[in-house]
Amino acid sequence: MARTREQDKIQLFQLIKNAHPGDLPTFDTPLEMALDSLSKVDAAGRRLIVLTDGDPVLQDTAILDRYEQAGIQIDVVHAEIHAPKYRETPQRMARRTGGKYIQIGRDKLDQAIPRVLAQRTRDCIASLASGQDD
Repeated sequence: MARTREQDKIQLFQLIKNAHPGDLPTFDTPLEMALDSLSKVDAAGRRLIVLTDGDPVLQDTAILDRYEQAGIQIDVVHAEIHAPKYRETPQRMARRTGGKYIQIGRDKLDQAIPRVLAQRTRDCIASLASGQDD
């Protein structure tokens, strides 16, 4: 029997209630999970948008090759609240997969993040509609 929206909503709230907020130590697991999910999607274009402060490490850089082979681009919105040395991994993720790297400074975070995510989504939709890769 198919799940209802109400069942999904209850399950989602339970997951949120049981979550333990904390810092993400590595990009590896979330990137694996996203790759597994996006690889199953039959779409004209597939793209992952990552919002990060830049401090998680990427231990398995070969995953970026797998994103490239699957034709999935990673756009990175980097909320730069740490030292500039934390730009390297987010920039590499975007560059290696053909995605965009967008850096947002500490003083612009609250206004810029929603605007950048909305604009990036519109850009992706427009590029798919035109048949071009942005």
